[in-house]
Amino acid sequence: MKRAWFGASVLAMVIVSGLARADDESDRKGLISRIDSKLDEAAGKLSGLADRSDASQLNDALGYIKEAESYVSDLSRVKESDTRANEIVSKYPDYIRSFREAAGSAIKLKAGQRLADGGADACKSDEADLQTLIRNYVADPNNSQEAPGKLADKGRQYGSKWTEKLSAWERNNREMASAASYARFSVSDGKWSNVSSYFADSVSRIGSYWMSGYEAAARACEIDSFVCGMTPSSAATTSTTMSVTLAPRARMAVKAAWPGVSKKVIYRPFSSTW
Repeated sequence: MKRAWFGASVLAMVIVSGLARADDESDRKGLISRIDSKLDEAAGKLSGLADRSDASQLNDALGYIKEAESYVSDLSRVKESDTRANEIVSKYPDYIRSFREAAGSAIKLKAGQRLADGGADACKSDEADLQTLIRNYVADPNNSQEAPGKLADKGRQYGSKWTEKLSAWERNNREMASAASYARFSVSDGKWSNVSSYFADSVSRIGSYWMSGYEAAARACEIDSFVCGMTPSSAATTSTTMSVTLAPRARMAVKAAWPGVSKKVIYRPFSSTW
């Protein structure tokens, strides 16, 4: 009787052990599937990131990565000797940490991506305003005495405005270059390959967008573009000697009032870091 009881106990233990192993295997497969799914969702959020006005999609991707991290932690408890499960538990925490660091820099890139938007048009508009003002003075010799002073005041107004903007753009360009050097993530393991691919593409497009806007705005604000007055040939078309001599005087007055804008803008492209 005792032998029968002992045999039944051993059989029960074997059955329970087999069921536990089956449960662990099922759990492993389910967790690996959920991890892959979250990485796919993260990659999807990274696609088209450069076209968005903010970093919300990048933050969503980070949320999916966090969920994947939780599943990796669960997988560590049922990995046993499964090769793939052990690889995930061993490698994915480092992948996740690296992605978070790169994503933090990408968030900084998104913050500066559009800072030069509209700058070129606004700069050209102010240039046109100055040219119109000078033409009006040239066309009216009666106002020739007040012209240099009025134009210098206007020049100082625009000079202060665009010196500040140019400095802000140059500063942002340096910050973008620094962030780009850290916004790097490259992992080809499993579903991480898509995450890496979409991330790299988005970072590159963000950088290209910024450089295009920055260069256009900076060119529009260079002194070579800012005529700040009439050319001698256009001044010569006016009807009186007084108006002819006013144009160069006006140019000198306005240029003197633009100390911050009268220098060439030095481009520091960082496309090589993308």
